Amino acid sequence: PSAWPEAEVAPAFARLLALLAGLGVRRGVLASSTAVYGDADGAVVSADTPLDERSPRSRRLVAIERAWLGADFDARVVRLAGLYGPGRLIGLDSVRRGDALPGDGDAWLNLLHIEDAARAMLATALAPAPLRAALISDGTPLRRREYYAALAT
Repeated sequence: PSAWPEAEVAPAFARLLALLAGLGVRRGVLASSTAVYGDADGAVVSADTPLDERSPRSRRLVAIERAWLGADFDARVVRLAGLYGPGRLIGLDSVRRGDALPGDGDAWLNLLHIEDAARAMLATALAPAPLRAALISDGTPLRRREYYAALAT
């Protein structure tokens, strides 16, 4: 969805929600991203942190979340940190090519293993009364330079 032009988000989700309503869906969990918070200037964020819609990506994600939460069923959102796991390591292709890695080395990076993300999604789907929007990470932020140094090793 983050590749969609912003103008296409609302109509696409209107069609999706109409389809789901026609199928009798009673509960749905949307996987979103911590990108909805922006960079937060290094501050700790929680699910209650105000959303930052300054970038095109975060605007699209927020629009998707709002459309989802407006569904006629029990709609829940899980905002996931950067996912990693087998076959998915952030920046690996750049390191292998010897490319310079983007971003500030002192910036924080929050990660989440894909299996933990799947467990969080399932727990959210099964919980009787969760938050409408949850924030999930591994709880161990690290500096980008530390992550990229470990990845290069």
